Amino acid sequence: MWWLLAGAALALDGNDRLVLELAGGEVVEGSYIRSGPDTVAISPAAGEIHEVPLVIVEQALVNGEPMPLEQLRAEAAAAWQQTLLMVPPEQWNPHPAGVAGASMLLAGTGHAMLGEWKAAGGYAAVEGVFLGTIALNVALEDPRPLPALIGLDVLFKIWAAQEAARIAKRRRGIAEAAREAGR
Repeated sequence: MWWLLAGAALALDGNDRLVLELAGGEVVEGSYIRSGPDTVAISPAAGEIHEVPLVIVEQALVNGEPMPLEQLRAEAAAAWQQTLLMVPPEQWNPHPAGVAGASMLLAGTGHAMLGEWKAAGGYAAVEGVFLGTIALNVALEDPRPLPALIGLDVLFKIWAAQEAARIAKRRRGIAEAAREAGR
């Protein structure tokens, strides 16, 4: 019962360092990112995120301090409920394939459909550089760099499309969970 008194001190926070020992002896270590309905997302390295199901966690350390599993599950559930409360009731959530398709036409349009204006502007600016460079080479009748430029542009569009689809998929999942929770 001591952990009830220490609950405020051990509450999961944005940059907490988690060490989770899983069933079978595997250890997963990283920074706390977010909670799902029955999961905790941690990032062991930049650019990596692992969703860890709480049912397979046998032991947990938060910032080097042991945390009882009941408390870890309770705090993950509370964080998930907070996420659900942040969802606007009538938010438009386009299908991931729609935003991916829009980004394949012009990088950044998928992010714009989601209201991610800062990201949309960045993707659109880079896309403008690619298209401008391609147009300049066509106007100068110099076809040598065109295959490389077009290839890089396509790779960039794929990157923008998968990022927009990932955001759309997560938003739709949260909105669906909020509807199921009666919000």
